[in-house]
Formats: sequence, structure tokens, C-alpha cells
Amino acid sequence: MILLRFFTQHVPLKFLRAKTCGSQGEKVTTSRSDVPDDAKEKIILELDAAISQMVGKNISVLSQKDPNILSVETIFDQAYRELELNIPFLFNLLSALLGDSGNKKASVVMIYSMILHSRNNKISAVQRLMTILAVRCHADNKLLSRLNKMHITTSAQSKANIIAECSEQCEQSVIKAIHDGKDGKFNGDNVDIFVQTNDIRMENKSKDYHFFASDFTPYRITDSDFQETEYLVNYMKEKRNIVINIERFKPDVDMFKHNIKILIARQLIEHPDFKWMEIAVPKHIQFPLQDVMSRKTTSFVLPVMLKNEMKYEDCVQIMDGYEKYLQEWYSKAGRYKSIKLVLVITYGSVVHLKKKYF
Repeated sequence: MILLRFFTQHVPLKFLRAKTCGSQGEKVTTSRSDVPDDAKEKIILELDAAISQMVGKNISVLSQKDPNILSVETIFDQAYRELELNIPFLFNLLSALLGDSGNKKASVVMIYSMILHSRNNKISAVQRLMTILAVRCHADNKLLSRLNKMHITTSAQSKANIIAECSEQCEQSVIKAIHDGKDGKFNGDNVDIFVQTNDIRMENKSKDYHFFASDFTPYRITDSDFQETEYLVNYMKEKRNIVINIERFKPDVDMFKHNIKILIARQLIEHPDFKWMEIAVPKHIQFPLQDVMSRKTTSFVLPVMLKNEMKYEDCVQIMDGYEKYLQEWYSKAGRYKSIKLVLVITYGSVVHLKKKYF
């Protein structure tokens, strides 16, 4: 009935005369179109030829496999424009058939990617993204295999390759950040998993598994900022002054009043009567390090360690693992000789990285 209602709203009645009959699963419409059968066949052949051209080697944007490219949000926009430019009839057809609920652009790209993947499994950009999302939601290999048959995800065998590629890309990003002069910190916390068994016996009981997950977060402020940013240069000079000046601890009254005005204005513009003031209210309060602190903070996930932070020996091995990471990263980044000592200091479950130069 939903399909019938859709066509009666979008297709002229002279092209479609329908009647309902039978139960679910049976044919419920009878179409009498004025379009000749040979014209329909010609349209199908033209669509088949257009799709066949797009499934060639590295023709479609959906042939991309680089995690750096797939992580960019414009991959769906590029595929959407590709379909609109190269196969406009299919683009218009999908746009007409799909409803307005949900994300229509993503639905069009998803169907387009499924068509290309069914003809060439190397065209798998969207399928790779869906596989990563499925793994993120703890999908097992059985579910991935079923989704792969519908050309929604890659195969279960390809999952390990995708995870390995993402891991390598993550490591290269860390090395690049260190090469650019950024130090950072380790953030770690325990991951506890309780596995409950249905058949409890003396040798088969419920178990607690303890792991340790970590990530590396580069600092937004680098050493060069302390030499190039005027505010930081003056701040460091004042900090080295052994004479304590009480004036340094007094707030700027005028700046304080100005900031309070902005905060009050933000509350006022939420009311409909003051909505007209929104264009005059700054979105950010000005401060000396605004350009530096507006830099994006990026965290890079590290492999999970099979260690329990409640055991001293495992904590030592966790710290040892961090030091090995640092030695490898700084060596590959070309900064190994500039470091005299690397200190990995632990505060609870948070691990900070500090370095000292020669």
C-alpha cells in the first residue's frame, strides 16, 4: 500500500492504473504504461552501459581506500556529485523514488555504492566506512558476512585488513605530529569485561578480564609558540622574574566587566524577544591565545594492552610499553637525538609525557 500511495502521488494517472488484490507477498498492482516495451529496454541498456563505465579501474571516487581520504566527510558529497554528473537519469530516478525522511543524500549514495560494489568489489569506499561502524558497534563476523552479501559492508576477511590500515594510518599521523614539533600526553584507563557463563562448573566459571586502553594526544601549544607568540614570550619573561609582583594577580576590571556583558547577552538572545541581538553578540570571548587555543585537538587511539593496572608488575609493563612507543615514534620522526630524557609520569589513570633537551 505504501508503494501504491507513492506512485499515485508522483506518477500521472494516465501512466498508471492500479488495483489492489491478494495478501502480503502477492502482486498488488497492475501497471498499464504508455511507454513501449522497447523504450523501457533501451533505458535499461543505457543505464547498464553507464554503470559499466563507472566500475572501471579508479574511475569512481568510491574506489578510494586511503583511510586519510575516507576520514574526510566530503566523500559522500563527492559521490553524490559524481552520480549527478555522470548518470543523471539514475540520479533523478533515485531522488524521485526516495522519500524526504532521513538523510536523502546519504541514501542515494548508499544505493549507488551498492550497485557499483555488486559489479566490482574493489569499489568499496562506503562499504569500508560501514565496516568500521559495524566493528565499532561490536558486529561479529557472521553479521558482516550477511551484510556483505547485500553489498553494505566488506567481507569478514577484509575486516582485519581495514583495521590494520587504520592502525598504520594512526601511527603515521602520530609520527607526523611529533615531526612537526608537537609533544603530547598519554591518556589511559582500564577496560574491565565480565564474561558470564551459562553452564557453571568447577572448571568453567564466570570470569573478569582486565585490559588497558590508551591514546596519545599531541599538545596544541608547541615549543615554537613560546618563541614566536608575543604573549607567551612576555609571560615566560615575567615567570622567570623572582620578584613577586602583586599586580600580576589582580584581574583587569574593564575586561572582566566586558566578558560578563557577553555572557549575559548570550543568555538574553535565547529569549525570542531578544533574538535580534544575536548578530551583535560575539561567539567567542577575545583573549591573547585565541589563535593558538582554537587549534583542533586530535587523539590517536593505541592498541589495547592485555594488562591489569591494579597489579604493580602490569603497571611497570604499561610504562615500559609507553617508553617503547616514544623511542620508536621520535626515532622515525627524526627527533630522537634532541631528547635527553623522556619521563612518563602517571597520575591515577592519566599518563603525561614530558621531555628535556640537551
